[in-house]
Formats: sequence, C-alpha cells, structure tokens
Amino acid sequence: MSENVITSYKGFDKNMKCRGFQYEVGKEYEMDGEIKCSKQGFHACKSPMEVWNYYDMLNSRYAEVEQSGKIEEEENSTKVCSSRIKIKAELKLADIINIGVEWLKDITSPSKVKADGVLKDNGDRMKQIVCDRCGGVFGGTDTCSALFYDKSTDIEDFSNWKMIDGKHYCPVCDGVRSLMECIPLKKK
Repeated sequence: MSENVITSYKGFDKNMKCRGFQYEVGKEYEMDGEIKCSKQGFHACKSPMEVWNYYDMLNSRYAEVEQSGKIEEEENSTKVCSSRIKIKAELKLADIINIGVEWLKDITSPSKVKADGVLKDNGDRMKQIVCDRCGGVFGGTDTCSALFYDKSTDIEDFSNWKMIDGKHYCPVCDGVRSLMECIPLKKK
C-alpha cells in the first residue's frame, strides 16, 4: 500500500523559518505525536495563494512541499497539517502567482464540474451558473467568483448576465431574447 503524499505550498519568514522552526530546501522533517491543524504539525496549503493568509506576500519566502505521514485537513480552507514534510523547491512570488492561477483554472474546469456542482478541495459543494438558453457557463469576473453555494444566485449586479423569472441568460442569449421580444413575428 502506497503512502498518501500531498503536494502543497508553504510560506516562511525571510529566514525560511515558520513558528521558530528552521527549514531548508531539500530537507525532510518528521514529527511525532498528535497532528492537529493550527496546533501541532507541519502546515502548508493546497492552494498556492492561500499562503498569503498566513505570510506577508512581499516579505516572505515560499516553497513547494510534499506532506505525508499522519495528515489532517482543515475545514473551509486548503490548509493541510502533517507529521512529515519535504521542502522540494523554493518558489519566487511570480511562481506562486503562476501556479496559483493554474490551480484555480484546474479546480474550476468544466471537466471537474458535476451535474449538482463542483467538489472543491475543502469538501464544500459549489454550483456553477449556467445559461438556461445555450448552456454556457458563467466564468466569473474580477469582482465575482464563478462558483456559488446556490444556483439561484442573481449575478446581474456583478456581471452582464441577466436573471429573468429565475432563469439565467448569458449576454448573447439575453440580447437574442430581448430582440425576439421587440420583433413581432408574423404567423403564416
């Protein structure tokens, strides 16, 4: 039976320390005892950009790590706590941003969406908004996520999509719908 290994991302202070513990690229560390998120164990995040919740974006160092051994995952985040950690490679801020964008694209890709929503890494069921006319998927905006807890969410305030009588319309289909309402069709 193979051991569960999770690739994740870790932040450090400028001296490559976390909570007073000194880390070094290429080294592996192990801890005995109880593993508990935010209390005891080696912590990192599956989402590269979540490390900014714990470390200053501009004055910190980052690494791609492998976590194994005893593992606990925190609810409502991608934070992972483990009894073993291997510091694989140091990453620059640009690396974290690029990997983070790819991570976001991956977790929101249509191939990962199920009929009743998408299962994110933290286990929450999220929904995508779909155009009721053409089936197009709302991709989000700079001020609005592409995933919602409720499919009946009205996204009109955040985007150029419309919601009419509980149905969502993408901008193209809304234009067609509006045009059809304005042009009286003659019966033969």
